[in-house]
Amino acid sequence: MKKIFSLAIFSLFTLAGMAQSPKAQLKMDEGKFAEALQVVNEAIADTDKDVQEATAKAQAKGKPVVLDKFNKKYAGLYNQGATCYAQIFNPELMKAANQQPLDTTVFITALDNMITYYTKSYVYDNMPDAKGKVKAKYDADNKRFIESCLDYYFYGAIFLNERGDKVGASEQFKKHMLLPENPALADKKDSILTAKKENYEQSAYFNTLINYELKKWDDILATIDKGLSNKEYNHDLYLIKAEAVLQTTKDTAQYVNVLKDAIANVEKNQSFAESLLSIYYDKKDAEGAEATVNEILAKNPNSASAWYIKGCINLNLKQDFNTARECFSKVLAADPDHLLANANMAYAWMNDVATRRLNGEYKYIERKTVTEKIKADYEKELATVREFYANARPHMEKVRELAPDRSKVWAPALQQIYFNLGLEEEAKQMDEIMESNH
Repeated sequence: MKKIFSLAIFSLFTLAGMAQSPKAQLKMDEGKFAEALQVVNEAIADTDKDVQEATAKAQAKGKPVVLDKFNKKYAGLYNQGATCYAQIFNPELMKAANQQPLDTTVFITALDNMITYYTKSYVYDNMPDAKGKVKAKYDADNKRFIESCLDYYFYGAIFLNERGDKVGASEQFKKHMLLPENPALADKKDSILTAKKENYEQSAYFNTLINYELKKWDDILATIDKGLSNKEYNHDLYLIKAEAVLQTTKDTAQYVNVLKDAIANVEKNQSFAESLLSIYYDKKDAEGAEATVNEILAKNPNSASAWYIKGCINLNLKQDFNTARECFSKVLAADPDHLLANANMAYAWMNDVATRRLNGEYKYIERKTVTEKIKADYEKELATVREFYANARPHMEKVRELAPDRSKVWAPALQQIYFNLGLEEEAKQMDEIMESNH
């Protein structure tokens, strides 16, 4: 865990303002911060009543409501209350920094209230007066403290998760990711998000895992995108996002969009390609499948996964074997060891010749008796047929080389290849391997 820095150095420079409660300040000087908070909150409640009375009087007279003095009072009181919470929070922070046992409840509650109060102080302090002018008094104090807390929600999430409070941990991770949106940090938001990009990606990742465990699909979708740009996490996050989309929307189109994004952004994306293909296979939707893959290729013409998908579409849905082979060739040019592209390239040759034979393209090869009269034509067709299997052979043998333990994948195909090439010993060996698999 990263070093946690104390807030104590900031509290030394916090000065009382005229809009703050002198009585509360006396309690603070005595180190009685809980009592000081009670005084501050009573003063805030009294100010609420004063605002209601002033509003009612102005409305009764038909005059505009002027709340300038109340806004300044709120700004001072909330700043003072935030400082009390900072002093309550600080000892627990110091314990955490020194890896000592701490009161997690106090840590979380004080942090939450401290940021809430500093934020309210900032908002009231920056409200324009009746003349449209802003005369902020506590800006430096409010901004400095809120910015100093950027990492603390993350630590709070870790503490709660270690305690087994998954729901609480998720809330803290969300607050960590949202804190740069605080109005007091508006001028620093972009630089904060850039400087702490990895921190927020990590927070999104941990939060997603927690909500996946809790099956809180809507919460997953609310924050998951903040972690997708990180290559270390995006494979798992896209898998979870795809499931969350299906669980919440039952919308195949949205699910397809997630898969397309995953194919475009995840390095090891074969599982997403297979999932995308299965959707169109189930519907036997060659047209929809091709439109989807063409969209991917328009954005990334060098996407090996997209060319693989296009090859499978042509192989299995359109039975356009020549185009399928062209697509698989592009995949294998980029990755000669692509297991499935090699397997499907072999099938593109084997299915091609099998389809030709079923369609009666060869007149002599199917004859049971080969007379002298047709022998030349028979041998010519046999050579043509064997050429298809010869082209398939190196690809399926590559599959065997890459996955020797997956004989159920390559043994039947190689048996067929070797048999059609007249390689009896090799075909027999495949028969023996298939028998051993039963």
